[in-house]
Amino acid sequence: MVLPLVVSGYEAKFLEARSRGKIVFGEACLRRLGDGSYELHIAIKKGVEEKNFERRLGVDVNERNVTLSVLDGSKVIYAERISLDNIVRLDYTYKMVWIRRLQKKLYSGEDPKYLSRWKIKIIQRYASRWRRRKEHLLHVIAKRIVALATTFQARIVLEDLRDIKSRILNKGRKLNRRLSLADFRKLQFLIEYKAKWISVPVSYIDPRRTSRLCPICGSPMTGLSRRELICKRCGVVFDRDFAASINIALRDVACGVRAETPMSWVPRRSVSADGCPWEGMTCAMKRRYSSSNITKLGNTYTE
Repeated sequence: MVLPLVVSGYEAKFLEARSRGKIVFGEACLRRLGDGSYELHIAIKKGVEEKNFERRLGVDVNERNVTLSVLDGSKVIYAERISLDNIVRLDYTYKMVWIRRLQKKLYSGEDPKYLSRWKIKIIQRYASRWRRRKEHLLHVIAKRIVALATTFQARIVLEDLRDIKSRILNKGRKLNRRLSLADFRKLQFLIEYKAKWISVPVSYIDPRRTSRLCPICGSPMTGLSRRELICKRCGVVFDRDFAASINIALRDVACGVRAETPMSWVPRRSVSADGCPWEGMTCAMKRRYSSSNITKLGNTYTE
């Protein structure tokens, strides 16, 4: 059987690059679509040489946001928080509402082994739509992080989150269900392959205590609230996520290097997964306390 190959302008660039010997085609897969047409999926291999960047871009991946800090040596020059609320809302809408409602309606009183094919296809259609929309948002976020790395000429530094689900899924039933939908490693995978495709270096560091140590002196911090931590030695209150992203970048610079004090105000953009609502100025240090006031503060928040 011979099928005509229809190539768009985007795919034509890869065919041209292959003719010049810049890329190599790997495994190929032919997929039949619902309308009777076929899609051809081809793996592409490309040899790259990593660039030597002095700056570091620390990426702290959380359930509801991704926080970034760009360090030039020990100085924070840019910060950004990308909201993941759209993805969390998408997970809840599809998994917890639509799909569960359809399962209750279609599967009620039936043996799952003998379900009708049309019922299975309905659930599969909703699950496929959910997966495509979620992957699109993750690609948008990964593309933005890599774009920031190229703009600031910075190495991307990530936490080593392998087997993260086995460590965090030991809470209550509702929390386990929510955390199981979070794609920590998938987002890191997308960031890594997009970065390496354009020769941006990526490194991984030990994630232990990145959100608990002071970026200035390295001392353990105690919690004032769920999102604020205080260093009793420096007298500084940090935003938890920004402190973690700074520590992630610092661990890849050199042993013993700490962030500058006092930290100056740096530009920050607060963006969502599919837009950029506003931008302003921020500082990882939220405020500074005197030594006399620090003694009055205890650890009011414990995990």
